[in-house]
Amino acid sequence: MPNHRRVVDPTHPLGAFALRLRRLQAEAVARAGNSEAARLLSPDKIAATSPWRTSRTAVFAALNGTRLASPDTLCALVTAWDPRGGNAIGEWLKERDDVEQRLINYQRLTHTTPMVGKRPAEELRKAPEAVTEFHRALRQVYEDAGSPTYARIFKKTNLPPSTVSSWLSGRTVPRHDRLERLMAGLGVADDRSTVMLLQGLQKRAATELERRRSNDGKARR
Repeated sequence: MPNHRRVVDPTHPLGAFALRLRRLQAEAVARAGNSEAARLLSPDKIAATSPWRTSRTAVFAALNGTRLASPDTLCALVTAWDPRGGNAIGEWLKERDDVEQRLINYQRLTHTTPMVGKRPAEELRKAPEAVTEFHRALRQVYEDAGSPTYARIFKKTNLPPSTVSSWLSGRTVPRHDRLERLMAGLGVADDRSTVMLLQGLQKRAATELERRRSNDGKARR
C-alpha cells in the first residue's frame, strides 16, 4: 500500500508537528494494554470509523509531515489518541493554527529570492539541493495522493504524461502555472499548507536553476 511511515525533518514546521502526532499515537498504543485495543488506534481504523471526515491518505500525510492535518483529520486523531478525548480538541486546534503561522513564516524566511550575484560562491554550488528538495516534496505529495497513473492525471489536467514523468523523476522543474494544474490533478489544490510548500520550493528551485544557467553562461564568455 502506498502510505507508510517516512523519516521527517524535525526542523520543518510540518515535520515537528508530525513528530508530535507520532508521539501522541505511541503513547496511546502504550496505554492500550493489548494488541486488539491497539489495532483500534491504527490510522486505517481511524480513517474507516471516525465520525470526523478524514481518510487514510490524509492521516499518513499528517504523520509524514507532508501536509498540515486538516481540522477534521486532527480531530479524528486527537479523539482517538489523546487520553482527554474530545476535551483536548481545542488545545490541538490552537496548536495547529500556530503551526500554520510558523509554516507561513518558514516559507518567507527560506524561500525569499535573493538578488542575483549576492550569494557566496559556495552557496551557488549547492543550488541543485533546492531542486532535489522540490522534487522530493513533489514526489511525496504524488505518493500520498495514491500514485495515480500519468494517464489519469492527463485526463484531469491535460498535462502530457511525458511532462509529468519528467517532473516526478527529477529531470525538470514545472512552471508555476503548470504546478498549479498538477496540484489540482493530485487533489491538493485546496490544501493550503501543501500548496504553500510546493510553490515555495518550486520558486526557489526555478530561481537557482536560472541563476546557475546565468553563471555558467558568464563563465563560458
